[in-house]
Amino acid sequence: MFRFDNYFGGLLSSYLCQTDMAHNIVGTAMYGVTRKLKALKPVFRAQRQKKGDLSNNVRLAASFLEEAQSLLAQDRHCELLLHLEFCCKLVMRLASRLEQHMLQQRAKMAWMKDGDQCSRIFFGKWLRGAPLNGYFKSQARMGRPVLLLRR
Repeated sequence: MFRFDNYFGGLLSSYLCQTDMAHNIVGTAMYGVTRKLKALKPVFRAQRQKKGDLSNNVRLAASFLEEAQSLLAQDRHCELLLHLEFCCKLVMRLASRLEQHMLQQRAKMAWMKDGDQCSRIFFGKWLRGAPLNGYFKSQARMGRPVLLLRR
């Protein structure tokens, strides 16, 4: 399974991807795609190591922003401190957005791996017509199945 982190897409230079994808592979299409994806693995691994722990980056950005705001509270008229706070806010926003995207991808991958067991069992029983706890299947006017609560 290939894990492609979308948040690295904007960080990679197009040259790295072009050099790895440019060579031609003779064979079936799936083999060619597999070989090209395997060629990109070291590039993504290097980017992940350079980027570091995204949750730690968010904690560091929050501490820098807190420090900048405490300095700014002492002197509200200093232009340098105003710019420092603005830059810290931008860094914090970017770091939190990258972390959120990474966590969403991890959750999506975990869900795709395990699946939603409850929904699968529920709708499997419903399609087979097995009695569910308090629900039964009924046909609507248009022929579409409808779940109704059994009383």
